[in-house]
Amino acid sequence: MRNYTLSLLLAAGVASAQTTEIMCEQFKNATTNSGRYTYLTDQWGMDNSGFQCMNVTLNDTAATNSTSFSATWQWAGTSYNATTVHSFPNINLNSDVLPIQLSNLSSLKLDLSWSMTPGEVANATSTTTASSLAAIDVRADVALDLWLDESPTSAQSATYAGTEVMIWQAAYGGVSPIGYTSSISATAPSLKVGGTTYTLYHGSNTNNQSVYSWHPSKNMTSFNADVSPLLSYLWQKEYIEESLYLGLVQWGSEAIHSAGGENVTFWARSVSLDVERGMPATASAAPKVSGSTALGWLSLMSAVLVCALS
Repeated sequence: MRNYTLSLLLAAGVASAQTTEIMCEQFKNATTNSGRYTYLTDQWGMDNSGFQCMNVTLNDTAATNSTSFSATWQWAGTSYNATTVHSFPNINLNSDVLPIQLSNLSSLKLDLSWSMTPGEVANATSTTTASSLAAIDVRADVALDLWLDESPTSAQSATYAGTEVMIWQAAYGGVSPIGYTSSISATAPSLKVGGTTYTLYHGSNTNNQSVYSWHPSKNMTSFNADVSPLLSYLWQKEYIEESLYLGLVQWGSEAIHSAGGENVTFWARSVSLDVERGMPATASAAPKVSGSTALGWLSLMSAVLVCALS
């Protein structure tokens, strides 16, 4: 087991805040809790190809509900190791509102600012550039991860929840959501939220959970909007049931690959998550047929035709 040291240069104004460094040990999943948020290294695809360090700034306050953290990682390797998620450094929202049925969810607000850069130093001027990440073959994404189930207890577990909804903000190195290659993008449903157009894809993960992914039309490094319409769309258009409970709200970056010996730093310089109870938003996008949905309609029409002819 190797230990690594991490030099993190914090932005002005938070350098004096209380910080907790999570040990940079290979094969270690660690958490720390500030009250409003739980910070997780979430290394489930670990192997000898690299490591991850996570540094947390425990400065979230009731006034802003905001916090910050960073993760420096290095996952090299080839073949399978270059395409599987090795870790998901993230924060988990702790809220008395959760778990909550979708039919009672009025808003899910995100106020985010982040950067992803080569190396292990992050500061106020760190800027994400696709070319610098491509130069060291970075494969990663940034996303909100939501877990739902008909049971409020199972909905609070990423292992036992039956449904996962991902709302992506960025993807690098050709990373795409589950169901992306098997869906017909020209007919997939789309919805504009926070000035960004999201397209819906669907598939199942290796844990046999149903995964709905909203994929953005562009990569972002900041986002400030209520994304609950993306959840409302799913049940109002009958992809999922409105009685499902939302139990886990997590935001972070899935780390997949970088060239051998190259570090990558994901710095969430400002993160605020908030969920509120009340009247849900009304889905405004017109329903469109895609992928497995199109096959379902075809089967239904065939059955109707058989009955009509018999």
